[in-house]
Amino acid sequence: MNVFRRVAPWLAIALLIALADQASKNAVSASLRLGEVREVTAFFNLVLAHNRGAAFSFLSTPAAGRGCCSSASRSSRPRSSW
Repeated sequence: MNVFRRVAPWLAIALLIALADQASKNAVSASLRLGEVREVTAFFNLVLAHNRGAAFSFLSTPAAGRGCCSSASRSSRPRSSW
C-alpha cells in the first residue's frame, strides 16, 4: 500500500496528460481539414496531418532485416541514392 501511495499521484498526472492529449487531438480534428493551415501567430501555424508510421514514419514502409538499431547499421548504397 505504501508503494501505491507514492505512485498514485504520478499515475494521476500521467492519466490527465493522456486525456488532455486525446481531447486536443479530437478538437483539432473536428476544427481543421486535412492539410489546412491555421495561422495562430506570425511564427506558429496549426496544420492537420496524419502520421501513418511511428517515430516520424520510420516504420511506415516495410524493410527486410530492419532491427531496433537500424541507424547504426551501414548501407552498401551510396548516400546520394538515399
